[in-house]
Formats: sequence, structure tokens, C-alpha cells
Amino acid sequence: MKHETTNAKGKTMATATTYQPLTGPTDTRIIAFLTAWHENGRDHFEQHYPNLDYDRDYAKHASGRRKYICLDCGSSGHMMAEKATGKVYGIKAYGSIHRGHPCGDIEDATREYREATANNRIVRPRG
Repeated sequence: MKHETTNAKGKTMATATTYQPLTGPTDTRIIAFLTAWHENGRDHFEQHYPNLDYDRDYAKHASGRRKYICLDCGSSGHMMAEKATGKVYGIKAYGSIHRGHPCGDIEDATREYREATANNRIVRPRG
């Protein structure tokens, strides 16, 4: 995130702000991401599996760890968010991030899921 400031000579300069680390599974950015991710898959699921309950069977939830926040779907792990940076990664195995499968930061991933839902597209988790 960048802001503009004016120096003593009146020249406009861009300055970077510090990132606010994720606080845990109840952080508002995590909740917003989980909601956007969940809603993105709803139409496809309900169209193909009308006899199942999407909210019950494929609920998205987060659980905290020391350095990461696990982003899960049902009982399966899908992604992990790094608390210090907010970057989201796919996983190699549950509890182990895959740095080769970056998904951007939490705000970008949330925006991507919201835009896809608005345009009737499904975003597949890159994990």
C-alpha cells in the first residue's frame, strides 16, 4: 500500500506504509476472504449437487498456527496464509506451505474471488 506525501520543497513523493500482520483466524481480512471463497463456489455446487447442503458440507473455515493461518474447506486443507505478510500459498501437505504455489496476498485473493463471483466465474484454489 502506498501513500503520497509532500516534502519540504513541495515535491510529491510516494511512501510505503507498513503491513498490519494478520492477527489470527478471526481477523476481518480472513473472514472476508473465507466468505468470498465460499460464495464463489455456491452456484456451481448447488447446480451439480442439489441433494447436498453446501453450507454444511463445504463450509470454509480458518484455524490458527504459530506462523500461518490454515484456510480449509470442509475437512480438507487448501491454502495457508502467512501471518506476518498476509501472503496466501497452496499447501504440499496439511500444515506445510508450498512456496511454488503463491496465491497473492489476502486482499488480492479476496478481490479475485469477489470479482469472479460477480462475473459468474469459478476460481479454483491454486493449492
